[in-house]
Amino acid sequence: MKKIKPPLPFVGHKGHWASELTEIALKLPKNCTVIDVFGGSGICSYYIKQARPDLTVVWNDYDNYAERLDHAEDTERLRQRLLGLLGVPVRKDTFIPPLNDEQRAVVLNECKRLEAQTGFIDYQTLSRWFYLYPLKAGKVRLFSGKMHNRVPVVPIRVDACRSWLREVYRTCFCFSGLDTAIPGDCFVIHPRDFIRSQDVLFIFDPPYLGTGCNDYGNKDALKILQSIVECCACLPFLLFGDVSISFWYEVLFRGDPVTKYTKDINNIGMNHTKRTEVLFARLPGEG
Repeated sequence: MKKIKPPLPFVGHKGHWASELTEIALKLPKNCTVIDVFGGSGICSYYIKQARPDLTVVWNDYDNYAERLDHAEDTERLRQRLLGLLGVPVRKDTFIPPLNDEQRAVVLNECKRLEAQTGFIDYQTLSRWFYLYPLKAGKVRLFSGKMHNRVPVVPIRVDACRSWLREVYRTCFCFSGLDTAIPGDCFVIHPRDFIRSQDVLFIFDPPYLGTGCNDYGNKDALKILQSIVECCACLPFLLFGDVSISFWYEVLFRGDPVTKYTKDINNIGMNHTKRTEVLFARLPGEG
């Protein structure tokens, strides 16, 4: 499957794993339920559902990405307004001077105006526009640092935002191991419910383990890891991670029928760097 971007920017989405996720989806049994535990933008759920429309896919929208999608039209109006006030940004390979005090005031006033009208501001998208990325959840400091005009010329895909992941179950839960309550529209399930049947695939892309717990409001990364390992020991899973912690995963899964994928990723931003991501997979029937 062709790599795509989610309709609105998100920290660390897995769009570059398109071919591997598609390949994995095609191997899943008919009655399999896929639970995207750290769903983020839902890109993993998207690839699975596109490859296998017959599967039940549960997207844990713990970051409330859906609210950003619902306000995409408002964010697009803000983009148009800021582009008109600040002007078209210079090319990416050209030095970008920070906004001066007058320009910063313009941005602040426009954001205040939109928030007064709609009660919502998409700070994650704004952080991309002004190179203030990533933001720390609950500690938005959008106007405290240097800001650079990177307001895109290309419009937001509002239609794509309206249709994004409408065919999957969207839910919100805090993962804490095998007894986690996973609510749906008409049901509540637990990871433990699938131990006997194994007709499930849990997708774990935990940001706390590869970046920083404080960025996501969780200070106990080891507790999260313990919960994930508990689940992976009993059930089919996909587990993403940074190469720097892959050694620990390899120790945990030593002797188990686990497949390891590796991929080099180019970071996008002011600092063009490379990193290596890993994906560990054990599918239904392989345990």
